[in-house]
Amino acid sequence: MKTISRLLAILLVLAMVFTLVACGDSKKDKDKDDKDDSSKSEVDDRDDIKDDDKDDKDDDKDPTAAEPTEEPTEPAERDDIVGTWEGELVFLKVLDAQDTFLKDPNAEYYRRVLEGVSVTMVVDFKADDTFTMLVDEDSIQNSIAMIKKGFAEVLPDLFAAQGMSPEQFEDYLTSMNMTVDELVDRMFDAQKLVDQMKPPETKNGTYTYEDGELTMTDDAGKARVWTVALDGDTLTLISIEESGNSIPSGILPIVFARK
Repeated sequence: MKTISRLLAILLVLAMVFTLVACGDSKKDKDKDDKDDSSKSEVDDRDDIKDDDKDDKDDDKDPTAAEPTEEPTEPAERDDIVGTWEGELVFLKVLDAQDTFLKDPNAEYYRRVLEGVSVTMVVDFKADDTFTMLVDEDSIQNSIAMIKKGFAEVLPDLFAAQGMSPEQFEDYLTSMNMTVDELVDRMFDAQKLVDQMKPPETKNGTYTYEDGELTMTDDAGKARVWTVALDGDTLTLISIEESGNSIPSGILPIVFARK
C-alpha cells in the first residue's frame, strides 16, 4: 500500500500549493534620495527673483488674451488593469514540473487522478488602487469531487500494482462491505482533504502597476512584486521577485482573463 499512501500525500500537498499564490513575505523597498540642502536654498533664492519678475509682467498682460488650453492627458497605465480577473491553477501542470514526479514509476497514477483538476483564483483590481484576491470555493469543491472520482477509477490498478488481482479486489470490497467510492472516502480521509483545501482568507491590500511590474501589498504591509504581461483582456503573471518563500515550479505563468 506504499504507492497509495504516497499518492495521497502528493494530492494533499498539491491541494495547499495554491495558497502560496497571493501576497507574500518580501516587501520591496523603494527609497528616494533627498535633495541637497544647499541646492534647495539656491532654488528658494531663484524663486524670490521669479516672483518679482512675475509681478512686473502681470501689469503688462493683455486682458483679452486667451488662456492656453491644457492638452488632454493619457489614461494612467494602471487603469488598464482595473477590473476583475480569473485565472486557473492546474494541478497537473504543477506536478509535471517536478523532477521527482517525472522520474516516479507511478507517475501515470498521479496523472490519471489529477487530469483536469484545477482551482480558480479571482483578483479584483479597483480604481482606488486597492485589490481583493480569493480562491473560488466552488472550484475547490469541484476539484475535491474530481480527485475522488479519479482516485476511484485508478484504485483497482493501484491494488493490482500491489499484486492483487481484480477478483481479489472484488472479494476485498465484499469482505469490507464497501463500494469503491466508500473505500475511497475511508482511505482518502475526505474530511482531511476538505480541510486542507479550505480556501484561504480573502486577501485585501493595495497595488501599483507600471512598466509591466505589478506590486501587491496586503493589509499587513507584506508585498510581492510580479512581472506581468497585459494584452487587452488577458493578464499573465510571468515571474515573481524572489523572497523567503518561493513559488513552486510549474505554477507560473498563470493566465488571467478579464471577467
